[in-house]
Amino acid sequence: MTDRSIAWEPQWNEEWRSCAFKKNLEPRIGDFYALNFLARLFGDGYVRDIMLKFRPENILEPARGRLLISEPFMDDPYFKRTVVLLCEHNEDGSFGFVLNRYIDVNITDLVEDMPQLGGRISVGGPVQNENLFYLHTLGEELEGSTEILDGIYMGGRFDVLKEKVQAGLVDEEKVRFFVGYSGWSSQQLEGELKEKAWLVLPARGKEVMDTKADDLWTRVLQERGNDQSYFANFPKDPNLN
Repeated sequence: MTDRSIAWEPQWNEEWRSCAFKKNLEPRIGDFYALNFLARLFGDGYVRDIMLKFRPENILEPARGRLLISEPFMDDPYFKRTVVLLCEHNEDGSFGFVLNRYIDVNITDLVEDMPQLGGRISVGGPVQNENLFYLHTLGEELEGSTEILDGIYMGGRFDVLKEKVQAGLVDEEKVRFFVGYSGWSSQQLEGELKEKAWLVLPARGKEVMDTKADDLWTRVLQERGNDQSYFANFPKDPNLN
């Protein structure tokens, strides 16, 4: 007897794919079932491409004192769902500190004769992670410091900072420490922005100095993401819904 069974598999063409979501069918992030269905058909990368097509261009340009919010599908272990404070951006490159990654060490473990402070130590990024960096609100009290945004400064004389901490004049609300920093070579960040890897948003001093919040990425998107605020509710893995 002749076997008349046929192995059937769907023939998805590019025209069908391009019509999967049109502008008037822009996906609502609450409808995870539709996204999950597409993820199973075409893979997570296809769902990511769909979502990024609906993402408008950045209104703000990268600049000192602004935030970089990673897109929700970024797989880089250092930058997945991170909020980065840009401390410099010019033709030579860019650098800043990740605000929402922490390590379970105390400042007393890193600096000799430094009294304990309540704030958590942050992983600022993968560059020079053997070095300690800091932001503070002390301004000109620390000679050599650089203002990053209103009332928030970077660096300055560490010996003076240490003396102030020892004297009880500085607490966790006035200084926060980072191990390492995040850096981009010339035009590297611009390239990543063209790929819509980051959303540029204004920073607020209070959130920059807050080391207690664990939901900073979600909160910033919800409060200032505008057309991108729905990304805050998107699952890390569409297939888990």
